[in-house]
Amino acid sequence: MKTYLEKFFTYCGSKFFPFHYSLFLLIVACNNGQTTTPPSDRDDTLAATVPGASPSDTAVGTRRVASETAVGTQRVASETAVPLTQSMTYKKEEFLADQQFSCKGAVVSINDVEVSSRISEQIVMLRVDMGQRVRKGQVLLQLDKTAIEDKILKARAELEQAEYRYQAILMGQGYKGEALDQAPEKLRQKARSSSGYNTAKAELRQLEHQLSYCTIVAPISGVVSHLETDNYAMAVAGKPLFRIIDTDHLKVCFDVLENELSRIAVDTAITVIPISYHDDRHHTRITAVSPIVEQSGMVRMEASLPPHPHLMPGMTVIVILQQNPE
Repeated sequence: MKTYLEKFFTYCGSKFFPFHYSLFLLIVACNNGQTTTPPSDRDDTLAATVPGASPSDTAVGTRRVASETAVGTQRVASETAVPLTQSMTYKKEEFLADQQFSCKGAVVSINDVEVSSRISEQIVMLRVDMGQRVRKGQVLLQLDKTAIEDKILKARAELEQAEYRYQAILMGQGYKGEALDQAPEKLRQKARSSSGYNTAKAELRQLEHQLSYCTIVAPISGVVSHLETDNYAMAVAGKPLFRIIDTDHLKVCFDVLENELSRIAVDTAITVIPISYHDDRHHTRITAVSPIVEQSGMVRMEASLPPHPHLMPGMTVIVILQQNPE
């Protein structure tokens, strides 16, 4: 025969409260499997075992059973609410953690130089390759010197002729031999201008400078990038041949909204995480903040980065603000 509680929760579960049947199982477990005799059976038991038992005694027993049922239900409900509160607290903390400030940035080389030729000549010797590390002052390529050397020979001949004309003018004024240097300075200046000596000398000096431009050396130490030429190609004056990037001196540049300025300033600690090496953590501090807000509402910021094999100019990184740096 089913107990009173079994009958009660079976009836409620089938009619109105399906969830309470599961609570019934918990109540049974909490009571260590103890059950209560239903009122009808208890009445019979009281009548049979207690001589002179009245209906009022039977009502008292019924009320006690209902009271025990209510207490058990409240206890199960309270025990069920504890993990729910803990779960809500965990989700709140997780949500707050997601609100930590972060943004995207880019790694930039502090020294990034385009190498180009000052004159238009053919490349006769290229001594660099893509990705090659070079030192400042190292010879990178040679241009053809033939045409410039021919011009230099001609310019020297013209300078000699201009010097003869210069001396002739001074000799015409009565200054001969060693006395040429004793001529007044104004007279000598006029003689150099009239003879074309100044022009010829300036042209020779310019050609000698052009000859030095045929040897291109590294302006900084770094790694060769964006190689756009090859041996025997024509170097055009002013057109970039390649770039040299200093990978030992890097910085990260990133933009933040102006409403974040109250949280960020120079010397604020940040963590830089490359998206290509998400396990790396590079800790640094902000070194520069732009003095203006762009029309987009963003403010440019910079932070120096120590050299690292995994850091490359142009790399995308995640910048995280350390709100409570140690």
